[in-house]
Amino acid sequence: NSSAWSPSQLQVYRDQVRADPAVLSAAAGPPLGIGFQTMSWSRPFEGTDEDVQIALSTVGPGFLDVMNIAPVDGRLFEVDGELVGSGSVILTESLAGFVDDGMPLGLTLEDGSDADVVGIIPDITNTSLHASGRLLALQLDTDYTRNTVLRLAAGKTGQGLMALEAAWKAL
Repeated sequence: NSSAWSPSQLQVYRDQVRADPAVLSAAAGPPLGIGFQTMSWSRPFEGTDEDVQIALSTVGPGFLDVMNIAPVDGRLFEVDGELVGSGSVILTESLAGFVDDGMPLGLTLEDGSDADVVGIIPDITNTSLHASGRLLALQLDTDYTRNTVLRLAAGKTGQGLMALEAAWKAL
């Protein structure tokens, strides 16, 4: 159970996994699109009486690189390999359209997190082939330890799983 590990133990685990040639990158973060979220809230949709559901997920450094997600506007949590602004938030395009007339970059969210919007990413639609983009905000948490996500080299799934198992047993 990785929840019993300290952040430094989890970093050692991820470093061991990354050392395998089958693993292109590894980071801490939730499996997007299958219901993992830190919190969610409803907000009224501007100009209607309809509420929209907004999800917030916390992610660790390097998460968007592992998921191969690039910003469509603004930046990611890292600039030239250095973390910039722990607690910053990145919004999906659909959510960005609801915030500040679609121009949320630089805005501080007034949802209790006091996080600054630093980037906008494409909508994440892997919950279903028919699902529209989720209204999702990703917040950087340098202490996030709950899950590890990997990007594996093509055709190397078995080797990648063996690297996970070996690193797990080593700790």
